Amino acid sequence: MKKIIALLLSAVLSVNAIQPVCAEYAAASMQPTALQEDGSTLQAQPQERGSIASVTPDQPQKRDSIPPVTPDQAAKSRAAQEEEFTFEFVSDEPYWKEYYRLDSTDNSCSIAYFCENKGSSPVTFSVSSTNTDVLKITSGEKKTVEAGGIVFEIVKCETVKVGYTDIIVSTGNTSYKQRAYVVPARVSFSALKQTDFNHITLKWKNYPGCSGYYVQRAVSDDKFETIQTVGAGTTSVTLPVKWNVEYYYQIVGYVTDDMRTVVGDAYAFAEGFTAKKMAGSAITSVKKSGSSNLLIQWEAFEGATGYKLYRSTQENGTYKCIYTAKSGTITSYKQKVSKGVTYYYKLVTVDEIGESDYSSSVSQIIPLKNKTKKISCSQIKQKASNGMGQYSSNWSHPDNTYYYQSGGKLNVVCVQNNGNLKIYTLSSSFKVKKTKTVKLKYDVWGGFYQGTDGNLYVAVGYQNPKESRKKTVVKVIQYNSNWKKLKTANITGGAGNTFEGIYSPFDAGNCRMDMQGSTLYLMTSRQMFTTFDGLRHQSNISFKIDTKNMKATEANESYASHSFNQFAKFKDGTLYLLDHGDAHPRSIVLTTVSDYGLEKPEVSSLSVLEFQGGSGDNFTGCRVGGMEIGSENVLICGTSQPHKNKIKKISGFGYDMKYNAFLAFANRKSGKITFKWLTTYHPKTTSVTVGETRMVKLSDNRFAILYTTTKKGKTTLNYVVYSDTGKKIYSKKYANMVFDGDSQPILYKGSIIWVSSTISQGKAKSKLYAIPAVF
Repeated sequence: MKKIIALLLSAVLSVNAIQPVCAEYAAASMQPTALQEDGSTLQAQPQERGSIASVTPDQPQKRDSIPPVTPDQAAKSRAAQEEEFTFEFVSDEPYWKEYYRLDSTDNSCSIAYFCENKGSSPVTFSVSSTNTDVLKITSGEKKTVEAGGIVFEIVKCETVKVGYTDIIVSTGNTSYKQRAYVVPARVSFSALKQTDFNHITLKWKNYPGCSGYYVQRAVSDDKFETIQTVGAGTTSVTLPVKWNVEYYYQIVGYVTDDMRTVVGDAYAFAEGFTAKKMAGSAITSVKKSGSSNLLIQWEAFEGATGYKLYRSTQENGTYKCIYTAKSGTITSYKQKVSKGVTYYYKLVTVDEIGESDYSSSVSQIIPLKNKTKKISCSQIKQKASNGMGQYSSNWSHPDNTYYYQSGGKLNVVCVQNNGNLKIYTLSSSFKVKKTKTVKLKYDVWGGFYQGTDGNLYVAVGYQNPKESRKKTVVKVIQYNSNWKKLKTANITGGAGNTFEGIYSPFDAGNCRMDMQGSTLYLMTSRQMFTTFDGLRHQSNISFKIDTKNMKATEANESYASHSFNQFAKFKDGTLYLLDHGDAHPRSIVLTTVSDYGLEKPEVSSLSVLEFQGGSGDNFTGCRVGGMEIGSENVLICGTSQPHKNKIKKISGFGYDMKYNAFLAFANRKSGKITFKWLTTYHPKTTSVTVGETRMVKLSDNRFAILYTTTKKGKTTLNYVVYSDTGKKIYSKKYANMVFDGDSQPILYKGSIIWVSSTISQGKAKSKLYAIPAVF
């Protein structure tokens, strides 16, 4: 008999084992299985990722423990029953298990049985489900077994929803029962989302009739563990999570009755998620309180047990904790500060699990009413700009003068005609107190940057006429604060951005650097190797440098060709890049790299100001002056011809048109562009010349723009302050002050300072200018 059954099974369906079920077994299947010692049913054991969930709560019953059929269940004795008619459900468990797929149109299934009629008369029996809302029979409800017949039959069914039912086979007064469980097949997630700095929320689709769900988690390919059990109807759970650890999650539904718990399928529906560093509460405002105090306020954070307030005088510099709030209800702190200094604040939220990441920085300055100063500095040897700013033609060039603070003193860095650097340390009265020479050998000057790590960085370049891939074409030299040479990053000629090679570094563009953590980002331009058309084209190119070992790698998040000016700024983990393009694209283009430094940052670009004219026409009628990042917007200033932004009803561009100063705002979240003219002189008939602009960030909500206007030989410096949202806050004009826009002014002890040189009788004369940074 066993051989016959095995042959029938192998021909129709594959099963692991056949559990004989006669009348005694049918009665036994109605008896409750043993519970655990604590009275609860056993739950599913952890499953390996990718494996099919199995039923584990039940323990197989021993054959000799099955009680006899009761009189009301069978009219014949056990001996007669076994002799004349035997019936078995084909199952590898003492119950039947089927799956219901929530989003499927096909939930068909089948139940197999074997029977033998040893009697002399036909036996007719019926198959039914006691709960057709869970499972219904679709074919094979009735069957007649002839005398001496052997039948292996499959009854076709359909699962309707999750739950349990009994499959009843009736032959006159005798019934055979098999408990059937319909469990969820592959509970799918509708969302996995990090909800705060140390929690993730999982959401999934509900299976009506499901008794509950096991929330399971694994690290990488490790075994899944049940970390939480939720009841019927629950479709979401919030869990604690660690940063930068990839977890895999799966939801396993289960059905419980008075005998056992049967679990559903988790196969192939595990999803991975890596939680990122995230801030908790946000600083809402930093305001002046009294004559020399700043009041920092933030939002209360649910579940917080306290906060830590950090401060720095550099936006991307080192922040130190200045205040610890030991209660989650404390939401402000007042601090006495020095006037004329910009302070940047960040907040860390603390709860029972741990600390959040830093909040976005918010800054403020209390203006200092300094005097306007013009001081002759004959000792400062500066390359004269001859009235030109960043742009000497259609494109910009690297600055030749830079400023930085160290040890409370102001320093001026000037590129000399012989290529060396002169560093002038000034006294409190802006007189040259100390001079240092740094000798350099190079072909092309790149730029200078004071790092947030306290070190100083110098970029120089070397021509590459043979288009060598191995030759060093750019050096970024690291010095300490005393100008002692430390390490050098070497960039070779084979570097590229879309197209290969650096033939000429810093060509027809600028060189900007900024830092986040230990990463130095350098954005510049280059003339590339000869391309397929036989020409050497120009484009932007960028590098990221690990300042710990000074190793440089390509970092081309944007591509613009040609790119005639470049700007790079970090704020709150986001990198902002700006290009002045004349072809691809022909516009001022802003590129945003969110979550910079992570494995998969988000990169997006938008045009701030589109230029009329043909693609590749070097003349764009625009000169970009500066870019700074505010709380809500990215601010870009410059001078431009009208193009499509009409002035006095005049649009267009051309060599015969005049320039006006502009200020553009790009919303950091939406990308919406707002464009404002700072001057509106007639583009064709005005006699006023508007010089190049520069921008100085005073705080996250105050930005100073400087530019000169010249009329009939008289020059006026224009100082205007705008808010982050585009509101004009303050303006003032200064007569007889030279500002060519050839260097980036510095905010120093409440004043905006720069050095300009004029040529008189063939000799360059340098002057230091200082105006109060008021608003």
